[in-house]
Amino acid sequence: MLGQIVPGIVVGVLLFAGGSGPPDPSQIEAQMAPYVPVIVIGGAIAAASIWGALRLLRWSPPLPELGRRAQERLKLERGKALWFPGCVLALTALTLGGQVLLSTLLSQAGGQPGEQQLLVQAAASGGALFYLSVALFAPLGEEIVFRRLMFGAVAHSSGRFAAYALTSLLFAVIHLNFASFPLYLYMAICYALAYELTGSVWGAVSVHALNNTVALFGIS
Repeated sequence: MLGQIVPGIVVGVLLFAGGSGPPDPSQIEAQMAPYVPVIVIGGAIAAASIWGALRLLRWSPPLPELGRRAQERLKLERGKALWFPGCVLALTALTLGGQVLLSTLLSQAGGQPGEQQLLVQAAASGGALFYLSVALFAPLGEEIVFRRLMFGAVAHSSGRFAAYALTSLLFAVIHLNFASFPLYLYMAICYALAYELTGSVWGAVSVHALNNTVALFGIS
């Protein structure tokens, strides 16, 4: 959900500016927890601002093609009312099911989700703002950046395969939880599929938001 280096730097600056001194590396997760909602909301606002600026400059990546081809094969129209929610629900189920399988394999291999403790601490200290940040603002900001902006631009210049590969790898890397790298890689591919099949960034945001909401229930 969030990388740890950039938030860690931000938290360190905030603590130092507040007179608390530099953060203790052994306590960084506990020190970061209260700032998680602020970091997530700030990132979402920044992403939305970039998107808005590009739109004002009349720059827009091409619409996804996979969804249109799939609908042609199924003799459906993109405007059909059930297409968007059907894709969102199916891909949410695919995302969650794949995560269960990968999490089981990773736990058997000794991988540990490094953000779990941070999430629990942040949920305890952040209250409703934390849940809103994780369930809404984080998916919105990340999908605007990774799918609407990056995926479209890379697909236009280098093709769909390159767009899937680059955006999914970057999405997994920025979370800096390398024990769960395959998990984030898989999620990114599912979100990109949602973007392509629905033809809208809101499809990816919806799948991402539903996935994060289920994860929040899991730590509550």
